[in-house]
Amino acid sequence: MKKKIWVCLATKNNEVVAKQTIEAIFELSELHQDDAIGLMVLDKSDSSTLKPWMNENYPDKHILYQNRDQILSRDQTNSSLYQDLNYDLRQDSVQRARIQLLLASKDFWHEFRGGIIWQIDDDILLKEAVLEDSVLSPKLGRNFFQEARDYHRQHPNVDAAIGNYTNTPPLPILLYAEKQLGDLLKDQREASVTKEYFGETDNYHDLYPNKEFVSIPSKPGLHFLDQFSALMQGKAVTRPLLSQDHLGKNANPQRTLLRGGNFIIFNPIAALRFPHFSLQYDGLIGRRSDMIHAWMLSQKGFVIRGIDISLFHNRSFPSLDFEKIANEYLSDALGAIAFRFLNSVDQSKQRFTQHKNHLKRLKKLSRQLVEQYPSGLTKDFSLMVGRTQQRLESWDWNTLKEALIDFEFKVEKLSNQDFRGHWGNS
Repeated sequence: MKKKIWVCLATKNNEVVAKQTIEAIFELSELHQDDAIGLMVLDKSDSSTLKPWMNENYPDKHILYQNRDQILSRDQTNSSLYQDLNYDLRQDSVQRARIQLLLASKDFWHEFRGGIIWQIDDDILLKEAVLEDSVLSPKLGRNFFQEARDYHRQHPNVDAAIGNYTNTPPLPILLYAEKQLGDLLKDQREASVTKEYFGETDNYHDLYPNKEFVSIPSKPGLHFLDQFSALMQGKAVTRPLLSQDHLGKNANPQRTLLRGGNFIIFNPIAALRFPHFSLQYDGLIGRRSDMIHAWMLSQKGFVIRGIDISLFHNRSFPSLDFEKIANEYLSDALGAIAFRFLNSVDQSKQRFTQHKNHLKRLKKLSRQLVEQYPSGLTKDFSLMVGRTQQRLESWDWNTLKEALIDFEFKVEKLSNQDFRGHWGNS
């Protein structure tokens, strides 16, 4: 008998992309005649047609759905939990979405118990990335569901596994913009080859030197500003991520804590053990709560490993929002600094310096863009990079270090609590 897999996602005002994600889930289950698949959707959209659309298209599928009012009501019911985390419920963030998935897992514990919980972001397709005629496209076929079950059978000691991504890097845009804009200015494209378990040193990441890549031809006939606009709206215009051929890499899974938008939980207790936690500073909620959560689990003996399942990152923002781009970069920088602080003060400070130098390079590049391609778009980009640089430079290391010390103390305190008792689960 197949172990049931629950694919879980939270979405907010991203209906077109979320529908594509849901379609891919059920297309894969139907292709492989796999009936042991369930779906949980937390729909935080202001207005949505997701539920009637799912009722019409998938009337026989096992779908658990909660709308915005239900989700916010549960948040209020669990306000003491958010208070423990120093979280202001007037704000939304990746951390809050992860906590909401956790709370929903508690609500549906009778369904999830004994199964596999697969948490994905709402722009992740259960498809492979295929490069044809210099175009990277999602392809349905590989039986990811059965591969997850086989992995669990081969490695019963692994409590949760972190998967990879293809297509667009799983980073804020500004963290890969320097390399991709440089490629566009040189009129070249490269495809990063993801390793068995990806790391931040992969070829797409601005903060690290180039590594192995595969050259692919430039798309003909596209103006620089069109490609620049696509990049700012979340597309990988150069250096898309490719997955290597599946060659049994799961035989010896490696330890990893990176990312979390493709997270497979084999031991459901791990889904409820801790809430996600982030550093808050300068009015920002740090990203990387997934990595901090995985670190906390590993510290308490849970086994977290990588898995050779790379899913297609179908990122596409409906509009260009430079303020959002800047805030995501700063929030990610804050989260990366905090995550490294758990290991070493020096590593944390080094990451802080890396971001400062990165923004200096981006500022210089932005001026070059304005000179070569003068337009409102490039000028607004240059202004945004300048504002982002000024804000990061305003962070005083000693003040930030005090916040990091408090953060580390809170992480340790949370790690020593078992929140299942908080929710009445066993």
